Amino acid sequence: MARLAYRLIPIVWMVSQAAAQVDPATTPTQPPAQPTDPSKVTLDQLPPQVRIGARAQFVRRAIPTIPTIVIVDDPDHVADAIALWSPTSRFPVLIDDGSVSASEDIARFVRAFQPRDIVRWTPASPMLAQAKTPAAKREAIERALALAWDAPEGDSAQDHWKAIQLAPLGAVCVDDDDSAWTGALVLAAAYAQHLIWIDPPKANPNSAFTYDQVRTIAKTIEADLTRRQDPWDTQGDEIDALTICGSIPIKSTYPDEKGPLALTDLLGRHLGKPGTPRYAWCGQVLGRAPRSTYNAMCSLFLRPRYAWGFDGYEDVSPFSAFDITDTARYLVRAKMAVLINDGIGSTSERDFRIRATGRLREPWEPDEGDPPNRAGLDVDFVLINSSGNQPWFDLNPGRAMAADAPFLNRPAIVNFVHSWSIARPSDRGTVGGRWLSRGAYAYVGSVHEPYLSAFVPTPLMVRRFISGAPLGVAARLDDEDPWKIAILGNPLTVSSETPPRADGPAPITGGRPLTRDAADALRDADYERALRNLVILGRDHDALRALDAIENDTGAPPTTSVLAHALMPAFRRADNPRLIRIAGDLLDAESNVMLAKDAAWHALYPTLGTLTDDELILLKRCVRPGSTARDATEIATAIRFNVGGDDGAAAGRLFIRQIRDATPPGRTRDALDRELGRFP
Repeated sequence: MARLAYRLIPIVWMVSQAAAQVDPATTPTQPPAQPTDPSKVTLDQLPPQVRIGARAQFVRRAIPTIPTIVIVDDPDHVADAIALWSPTSRFPVLIDDGSVSASEDIARFVRAFQPRDIVRWTPASPMLAQAKTPAAKREAIERALALAWDAPEGDSAQDHWKAIQLAPLGAVCVDDDDSAWTGALVLAAAYAQHLIWIDPPKANPNSAFTYDQVRTIAKTIEADLTRRQDPWDTQGDEIDALTICGSIPIKSTYPDEKGPLALTDLLGRHLGKPGTPRYAWCGQVLGRAPRSTYNAMCSLFLRPRYAWGFDGYEDVSPFSAFDITDTARYLVRAKMAVLINDGIGSTSERDFRIRATGRLREPWEPDEGDPPNRAGLDVDFVLINSSGNQPWFDLNPGRAMAADAPFLNRPAIVNFVHSWSIARPSDRGTVGGRWLSRGAYAYVGSVHEPYLSAFVPTPLMVRRFISGAPLGVAARLDDEDPWKIAILGNPLTVSSETPPRADGPAPITGGRPLTRDAADALRDADYERALRNLVILGRDHDALRALDAIENDTGAPPTTSVLAHALMPAFRRADNPRLIRIAGDLLDAESNVMLAKDAAWHALYPTLGTLTDDELILLKRCVRPGSTARDATEIATAIRFNVGGDDGAAAGRLFIRQIRDATPPGRTRDALDRELGRFP
């Protein structure tokens, strides 16, 4: 792994395979200097787009994985866990902050990673415990980065990399005041990347930076890279990846443009120079500590295996260039199991919504027996072609809403060819915001109206990705001016095989097996922790049995926090009677309201025409912002079928009118008026 190896020695099998698979159409750049046997291709002969992927694969695959997931309750303890990594072994680390979203994310990772062990761990002497100032905190985090590469006492990571002639792949940038430093540390340690401290203006991810603010951030990054004296200012040198971590805007104003541009297509360029040439491919990892760490760990330890493509376009030019059936052929070559919705009779709004509920058996599941998850979608690479706006997307025919995004049972990469989808990433009422909340760890989408030509055609993006280009390169058009496509997630995410697994335990002291922790929590009447552990372990059935035991043993209703953790197990097990009770109790308590409403809709949508009285009573409470008119109309239709005859039609109209009268004047109320006029 020395710098010399990167320059002169023929590339190992993994790199030669990446080169051998390259299709000329995947990289519209200069070809290798001369034809060579793929087994003897060197790194310098690869186009920069493939070179960066080969380097990422090399570092990722060179270090075996200990198949033990270490869970910490305090984000600061991520530093202690990463400090126990080494150049000979690593293990996944995730944060459980007690929230439903964190436990569901960890459970998704567990299903995909299939660990040998899962332990909770608290370090005896936390590295950040004595870090009372920002400078001390940065120093401790940087020490953890150095220790992850076995740097001697007193050496920085950069000093150590120079000593062993290891060329850093890129830089990871974060504000030390943002808890996303945990994800930044993971990515810096994983790929031997510089950790750069920036101080961006504090702003909501849904807002936009000014162009001057982005220029200031860019100058800070470039000054730091120049100080480190590693080649960085052209494609194909050493620093070719740039990752921004933090809950900050993903878009920016730009001179003479009517709408904002993607931050990840501005940073990594020489702003202000003619043509704004790109020197590094950029990605952005959103979220606070638990989610940023999850995003980073998924990109490092998982690879996509189960793909779903949904084509909302007609088979006419220029839309045919994005054809999902064509895309599927390349996915199959990459040995992925593929599920496609393409062609007449399979691409309507209803087709999407039925598939998204997860109630259809997927082709890779056994034909008989009870699969582990009866609902929710077991895919990890999603490719969707559509058109529309922030809260909705048009299919062929029909219009789906943000709320129709599936509950993902596995972490997923999502490529969404669609205008505006990720304009407001932390707003669950938008298409991209809903996918991120459902467990997507990487997302490619637009922050504004980009026009179709802004996207890499779906088949081409997939060909680039499976040929060795990392996601930050595969989804980005080459040699184009800055534009509106955002790449959220680790830009070095690759599709190659995961690192080999190592024998032996994780090098931690005092880790507590999660199974034991779950049993002890039940014994100690810490029911929320017990439920949380069982969900993380993937034992949804046992979680629901524990819920029964809690009710029977205590003689009192479970607490709201316990119910919140039991909701998704009931959903995944397709236990509708229990789901109805739990969701109803959460709505009564005004807790996890949107999660409860979405779970109810995904569970009950396939049987809207035959709802029981209890199901209908719950659904009438589940009209959601962003899809109010459609929800009200579908519930009214269910009422009509449930009651029957003229009385049913009258009851349905009454329900729409009640929702309409409770809605302030505006577009939603106008839509309800239109639905009322059309209702039978």
